[in-house]
Amino acid sequence: MIKRKKRSLAGFFLIYLTFVFMLVSLVVFTPGMKFIEEEGQVKLKNNSVHIIKNVRVELADGTPVDCIPQIMPGSVIDLNVPENKRPTKIIATAPFHATVEKTLLPLGESGFRLVWSVKYDTPVQAGKEFELKLKLCAQNAGLSNLLIKESHGENLFKEKNENRVIPLLKKGECREISFTLTPILAGKTIVKFELEAENFAKKIEKEIKIEE
Repeated sequence: MIKRKKRSLAGFFLIYLTFVFMLVSLVVFTPGMKFIEEEGQVKLKNNSVHIIKNVRVELADGTPVDCIPQIMPGSVIDLNVPENKRPTKIIATAPFHATVEKTLLPLGESGFRLVWSVKYDTPVQAGKEFELKLKLCAQNAGLSNLLIKESHGENLFKEKNENRVIPLLKKGECREISFTLTPILAGKTIVKFELEAENFAKKIEKEIKIEE
């Protein structure tokens, strides 16, 4: 009888620990916050359905930007980032929420200038493989360790999302990167490219029409 009680208590204890672990993981890793940059103005949005309290915003070098007691759901807070601090990363933290950050480029013409294009041969047909070509040209400076994260609706293509790295894109150099995709279904979809390097970030989207 005593052994049976001990086993029962041990079982309940394990279930309790599992529940606590899942609850803490859910709370701690809830994103909630999102940075928005529009015409040089940086904003922080509460992207969740609950109040986020005690939000601290600072730059990568530790410079404080704002301390916000609480942000209501859907609310957007304007942030003041000195222009002379760019380029930099801005970081927001709050208890029980995942840290969010965003790369801020210099304002005006002093920022890195990238010319890009996305091309593919038409028509694109379901069941037939095609090449999507991303062309990048660095105009006024070079980039090292440029990460390209390609993403698409995996339910519409045979291939999985793919990452590529360009070790060095020199000033004035153009580079064409090809991605092979095979559509499964007809329709319209968006293929996205997220470019990341030190003090540089950009998102590129291309609509693809898939015929039967």
